[in-house]
Amino acid sequence: MNARHYLQNQMYVHAQDTATSLGLSLTTATEDGDVATIESMLDVIFDRGYYSHIYFNDLKGKKKFERAKDFSDSDIPQWFIALVKLPRPYGNAEVLSGWQRIGELTVISHPGYAYRDLWHIAKEQALWFSFVTVITILFASFAVRYLLAPLNKVVQQADAICERNFVVLKEIPRTRELRRVVEAMNRMAEKTKVLFTQQVDLTESLFAQARLDPVTKLSNRRDFDSRFSAYMHSEEGDSSGALILVQIKDFSRYNEIYSREQGDELLLMIAEKLTEVFEGMANVILARRAGADFTAFLPQVTGSEAEEILDSLYVELVTVHPFNQSTMGYSLHIGLAYSSRVSEEKRLLQKADMALRAAQKRGPNNYQIYHEQALDQGTDNTLKDALEWRQVLQQVLADRSLVLHFQPVFSLEPQTLLLYEVLCRIEVDNQLVTAGVFLPMAERYGLLEEFDQLIIDLLIEQNVVGQHRVPFSVNLSLQSIQSDKFVRWLQAKLLENNELRQRIVLEVPEYIVRVAETPLKRMNDILVPLGVGFSIDHFGSGAAAFSYLASLQLQFLKVDRNYVEDIDSNPDNRFFIRSVEQIAQSKDICLLVEGVESEAEWQTLKTLNVGGAQGYFLGRPSSDLIVA
Repeated sequence: MNARHYLQNQMYVHAQDTATSLGLSLTTATEDGDVATIESMLDVIFDRGYYSHIYFNDLKGKKKFERAKDFSDSDIPQWFIALVKLPRPYGNAEVLSGWQRIGELTVISHPGYAYRDLWHIAKEQALWFSFVTVITILFASFAVRYLLAPLNKVVQQADAICERNFVVLKEIPRTRELRRVVEAMNRMAEKTKVLFTQQVDLTESLFAQARLDPVTKLSNRRDFDSRFSAYMHSEEGDSSGALILVQIKDFSRYNEIYSREQGDELLLMIAEKLTEVFEGMANVILARRAGADFTAFLPQVTGSEAEEILDSLYVELVTVHPFNQSTMGYSLHIGLAYSSRVSEEKRLLQKADMALRAAQKRGPNNYQIYHEQALDQGTDNTLKDALEWRQVLQQVLADRSLVLHFQPVFSLEPQTLLLYEVLCRIEVDNQLVTAGVFLPMAERYGLLEEFDQLIIDLLIEQNVVGQHRVPFSVNLSLQSIQSDKFVRWLQAKLLENNELRQRIVLEVPEYIVRVAETPLKRMNDILVPLGVGFSIDHFGSGAAAFSYLASLQLQFLKVDRNYVEDIDSNPDNRFFIRSVEQIAQSKDICLLVEGVESEAEWQTLKTLNVGGAQGYFLGRPSSDLIVA
């Protein structure tokens, strides 16, 4: 704007000075009537380009001489000329002859040079302005980012709190307002962590009171019966298993002589020996049934393995004081019953009790096996020995002849298909054999990782996920969880198949969390960013703490079926599910229950606000899928 005014004033002064000077110069030529000189003088002034119009009028207003031209410059855009309106200042001068006025000279300035100067000035200023603007924006962006960096950390902290990861920021900003925000968020994180921990601790405490023996911390009789019944009615129940009963003779007399405190120490010692002997065995159920009676259920073992375990258990227990001193008169007895298919065995507990009575008749410190059934029969009647099992399983892997079945999981209100659990079968002697029968043998020969890979490959090859728009949960084995090779393979496979990784849910039983939490969390951290969901199966089946819920990113949490059986008449089971549902809801985890077998159980679950359920009442496993 200043340049524009300056140029306008300069053009006006220039026009007036030129008009005055030229008017004096034309006086002599006009007196002499020298037209050629006048025109020459006008041409000299006009050709310099500073003026658009020069003309000389006589006293009557008639033009005697005139020079004019329009302005045009291709270097200056028309929009700039239209935007910047420059006036055309003019100067007037009288032409005299002596003291007599003979005419008037008018000089009108040409704006061309002014436009050109203004255009160059505008371009130069625009460049400088752009440069300064860019520098200012960069500096401001850096400054704002530096100043607001604590806010980004606060946002991350808030997101972490939503995931029940209670992060406390250690770097406190210097800015007073931001410092107050960060300190407030830290206080909220710490208090929320305390509330969440208290809720988890309360649930664990109530679980322990209802399900665990207060002295030995093993399952109590009620919990054992519930878990054993749930196992018998599950798919795993088609496998083999052994039931062991341990009893201390004259334990009441021991309490009377040595005090109840020492009696509790003896019970605790027996519990520790049992735990040591069965350590590393998956899904073992240990319980103190009553007084000095202990029970152990060993799933998925062969008869010969059960006999070897019984020998080891006996050797460990008879070393415990006072059983190692026959003069004290105290002894223990062990009874074992075995079944090649637990789900079909209705009297396993009775048979173990009969074996226990037989051991007591044999004298102090003795054990007995129920002999009605041979123990070397194998895992299933369809196969005679372990070698044949191995050949069959290897052939299934080679032929890729695994048969996939799918069990639906429904939401409660409204009842809609929520997801499918993927199960597997193999064909043996023209009969489909469930996973509970053959997977224990696959585990024995280290083939579980290959079976897990085959299941995922078949999901892709059969385009199961592409045809049905619901998630599919795939059970993974402990062997696969602990295998870095499998995790890398699975990661690469999911990266190749976007649809699969958006719909697959990797499901692991709760006991894997107890024995392999670190590799499971590593897999969780690798695959969750890809869109993969994780689920914990058989939740509540063990005595593990629930604190892992705060460290794992889970999509589903599936409560073990032993909390569902007779839930309509069992208030403790309802209370447990309500408590777990509150924890799951605070972690944005969908709580599912398994093993719904009756209308009464289904209707009761609808009042407990769980996310979904599965069971034979809702749908049996099938190779056919519901159109979702």
